Amino acid sequence: MQGKKVFSLLAIVFALVQLGLFLPQQSKSVKHNQSGVKYYNQRKMEKAIKEFQKAIEINPFYAEAYNNLGAVYLYKEEYKKSIPYLEKAIEVDPTYGFPHYNLAIALHYLGKDEDAIAELKEAIRLNPRNFKAYYNMACYYSLLNKIDLAIENLRLSIEYGYSNWDLIETDPDLDNIRKDPRYKEIIAQRPPTTSEQGGAFCNL
Repeated sequence: MQGKKVFSLLAIVFALVQLGLFLPQQSKSVKHNQSGVKYYNQRKMEKAIKEFQKAIEINPFYAEAYNNLGAVYLYKEEYKKSIPYLEKAIEVDPTYGFPHYNLAIALHYLGKDEDAIAELKEAIRLNPRNFKAYYNMACYYSLLNKIDLAIENLRLSIEYGYSNWDLIETDPDLDNIRKDPRYKEIIAQRPPTTSEQGGAFCNL
């Protein structure tokens, strides 16, 4: 399975302390994380790595920076290297859903699909509106020929905002559900024009 990957590189989150003030060190770590995101968006990955590493050195409990560093290694297709950073993000903040989603990507590319499914489920539990996670679950269930679950997850992905209809209609991972009347009902919802949101890692 070949395809385009989707990564959840988090937007900048400023960690406020009591009275709404930043501690100087926290402020510095946020600035480095912000710079890392900027370099990531410019596809300057080595510079992004250095900035995220600086953010972590200053604040070893900065879950977003760990997640973002893991996302960079996913982009570089260094899946094994991404895992410790994503696991650290989860350790630092067990309520944070994005690293579970990114960890699912890494595990999928390493051939650990059962573990990837578990991480997707956790990402959805923590963020029930994560439409990309629902889409990937639909792909997995379709491949496993679990038609009811595939249809339901595809429906939820669209309900919560997934709108890459071209991918939905051509993704080979969904071939097992295309003859189902419920799939045809979903496709009938396609609006005249849509904005693509990128691929999902299950169409590999």
